[in-house]
Amino acid sequence: MSLRPIVARPVNPLFKIGLCIFCQSRSLLQPFRRHATHTASSSLSRSKQQQKSPLGARDYGTGGWVSKEQQARLAVDQNARIQFFSRCFQGGRIQLDATNADELVTELWSSRTKVDPVSNVLLAAETYKINLADITQLALATGRIVDSQKSNLRISPSIHNPMSDFIMLSCSKAMDPTAVLHIMGAVYLSNNNTTPTAKTIANRMSRSELKDCEEALRQLAIKGNTGALTLQGQFLERKGQVEQARALYEKALEKCDTKHELDEWETPRLAPWNALGFLTMDNKDQKAQAKAAFEKGALEADDPVSYFHLASFEDPMSANWLKYMTKAAASGDLEAMFRLACFYTKMAAEKDSVPRYGRVATMVAWLTLKGEARYFRHAQEWFMIAAYSGHKPSMLELAEMSFVYGDQEKAKRYLRDMLAPPLDGGKEEWPRLVEEARKRLLT
Repeated sequence: MSLRPIVARPVNPLFKIGLCIFCQSRSLLQPFRRHATHTASSSLSRSKQQQKSPLGARDYGTGGWVSKEQQARLAVDQNARIQFFSRCFQGGRIQLDATNADELVTELWSSRTKVDPVSNVLLAAETYKINLADITQLALATGRIVDSQKSNLRISPSIHNPMSDFIMLSCSKAMDPTAVLHIMGAVYLSNNNTTPTAKTIANRMSRSELKDCEEALRQLAIKGNTGALTLQGQFLERKGQVEQARALYEKALEKCDTKHELDEWETPRLAPWNALGFLTMDNKDQKAQAKAAFEKGALEADDPVSYFHLASFEDPMSANWLKYMTKAAASGDLEAMFRLACFYTKMAAEKDSVPRYGRVATMVAWLTLKGEARYFRHAQEWFMIAAYSGHKPSMLELAEMSFVYGDQEKAKRYLRDMLAPPLDGGKEEWPRLVEEARKRLLT
């Protein structure tokens, strides 16, 4: 379940009167330390400071000045983090409560220029008694916080994206697989205009940082990490080194855990069974290997993408085809919804011949109620579900149906919907259909 950040009303102010603003802001500028000496504070007692962080209280410096705008930004950001981390903790997405989670990411960020980031992130994991992967999850959560600027405040943008990137890079250098695969997955997808989020993540990284991540990916692949083997194979396949890529996919498929599920916050990645299946399905000498790969993904991992492609190896009017395509459609695959709708459209046109389809007839018998076959209505429902999710071939089919039934206004509404940009903000997947819709609206 995806969580959306909530920015609640401000609670206690971040800074208190007593010290100058710069002195108070020094709490955000110290690295992790196990032991430290502290000076007394007029606004916060030493004992309370010691209780606040398992790493000890922070030192407070003297001199300097923080503007009201910077103070407002710090307050807005901290409030947003606390609220979002609280929801994440309650939902089981992060392992630390909101206060400790906020303190950890703030400490890592504020000490970024003072200590080695790898040593610091490992010390943080040890101090807070969590795994390195848990800190990566905190980095993912931080990057999900929406910048909530108040219209009456002219303040700088939130630091949450650079904060998330820095912590993610630190975890990547420390060889956390999730961090490495998240970053390098974004790099791989950055050339794909249909994945703008990945391109944004990749563009925020410097060349030297990406070089470090590439090396980390190579080391993980050498150690046999299945995600790294698959992703490295994809990079090789893109370069035309097909046989080397295939060898990596096969090795990953042997080692993979079919029960592992990718977190929805991570960069989308291709499973090894689908990577191998896509590579070999168009080669007539390797079709058996492709089918076996998709079967592993579908029957063992319950992967909707695998179900969709496994159906292509079956007769379009067979029971297996219907079973696999329904699985894919029910899991949200838009193309599967479209093809399933086309299947029921055909059944509606041949309803008198349905009994001869054997097992298929038994599987669709529930659509016959009191002697009335509802295949066409079921087809229309699948088209509508796909259309509402942005599938433009389904919109065109619904427009055609509306024209046939004489509802010109509804047909034109579907055609106008086709002119809208893609819901994900990426590149248009069906430019020809969009142009056709535009021409039909002019006639």
